[in-house]
Amino acid sequence: MMFSIRMANFWLLFLVFSSVCALAESALSGVEDLLATMEQNTQELNYQGSVVYTKGRHMESIKIHHGFEEGTQLERLEYLSGAPRVIIRRGDKVFFVNSKVGVIQLKKPLPPGPFARDYHAQLGLSNANYQLQLGGNTRVAGRSVQLIELQPQDRHRFGFELALDQKTGLLLRSLMIDQQGNVLERFEYTNIAIGGQISAKKFIITALNEPSLSSTTDAHLPQLKKGNSSLEGPQKAVPIWTVGWLPAGFLLLDAQLPHALDLKAPVPNAMMYTDGLTAFSIFVADGVDMSDFNLIQKGPTTAYSSAKKDSSGIYTVTVVGEIPAETAKEIAASVRR
Repeated sequence: MMFSIRMANFWLLFLVFSSVCALAESALSGVEDLLATMEQNTQELNYQGSVVYTKGRHMESIKIHHGFEEGTQLERLEYLSGAPRVIIRRGDKVFFVNSKVGVIQLKKPLPPGPFARDYHAQLGLSNANYQLQLGGNTRVAGRSVQLIELQPQDRHRFGFELALDQKTGLLLRSLMIDQQGNVLERFEYTNIAIGGQISAKKFIITALNEPSLSSTTDAHLPQLKKGNSSLEGPQKAVPIWTVGWLPAGFLLLDAQLPHALDLKAPVPNAMMYTDGLTAFSIFVADGVDMSDFNLIQKGPTTAYSSAKKDSSGIYTVTVVGEIPAETAKEIAASVRR
């Protein structure tokens, strides 16, 4: 009789555990479905609105126009505070415009940031490093939203709270949050209109002090193909520096290594790493002692410099990125040549 009771209790516990696991898997699948909808509609819907972006104590106001034409994304980010500047995206081509330098075509990908984070596409890379779960419901820019929480699985990264429009799945608010619950970075629409036509003039590329071009074809932009106005992507090389430790899940995204290429360039070795949602860079400068700067923090961004000395002389390692200060120190301490 006692054995039967124990067996019954065991099966009851097993059924409860199985139900909890099934619910957890269903919840995760629901979050992934929401993020997939967000990714698709962020690319394919027409929408325009105003955004407030805060990073630490710094705040900017930005006007966003997004269109989708013949399978190509069109996007215009117009900064309404600070120096006049505009970023225009046409498919995989990105142009930066301001009154001082005119028009510059960026030939390397934009780093992760509130306009560039691809929360869904990077799930395979970042899922082991973040726990995804549904939050509650609230309103952003007058629209009902579903909250999604991305909780970090270790102390080496920050968490996120996303607010997705319940009707379209568009991301209306993104918060980056530290371990104490402080908001380090905020990207939030104050108003947004979804659907309808957006004038093609919004996506025309022209200098801020020149009249609009009559066409958006690249034939009108020969200066962006050659010369100093174009920011070329870095050349790849085998680094002469070694990074002994990285937080789990961070992979090398880009590298600029002039010394390894035997180039006499007045720039340091630089390597960028990302886990898909956040990023940091490591800069190594020969013959320079920048340790006086030591540690600077601005919102989620940490900048930490450490001077080192070996048989070849002195050099400085600087780590800059959206990571906690202690993590930046551990990374810098592991760099050797």
